[in-house]
Amino acid sequence: MAMEERLEVLYFAYGSDLSTEQMQQRCPYSTPAGLAHLEGWRWFINSRGYANIAQQPLDDDDENDDGCQVALVRVEDGVPCDEYIGRMERGIECAVEEWGMDKGYVERVIRPAMGNIPTRLGHNMSAF
Repeated sequence: MAMEERLEVLYFAYGSDLSTEQMQQRCPYSTPAGLAHLEGWRWFINSRGYANIAQQPLDDDDENDDGCQVALVRVEDGVPCDEYIGRMERGIECAVEEWGMDKGYVERVIRPAMGNIPTRLGHNMSAF
């Protein structure tokens, strides 16, 4: 297939998929593109213990004029399962060191969602 005939598919990695090594194992033919910010979406640890994202509800001032029906989904936060914590730590390290993810975002959003769990780096997340 010629290069110009290929469809470009973008995958938004989050959670442990922030690890470059893990993504190379899962999607060996993918090419990293860079950091992205999904406005109107929230990152969290779900009730099963894994990272997830959910679209935030529209503010009262926002209009939904695209003609689509909107379904409300209840999302319950949780804490990461034990086997996921190490993978998340590797993903966080890669995102900060290799991709330039803002450390402030990690401390304000990711670490608090992971609960009061000591990290490999020796932090106690409750301090954040």
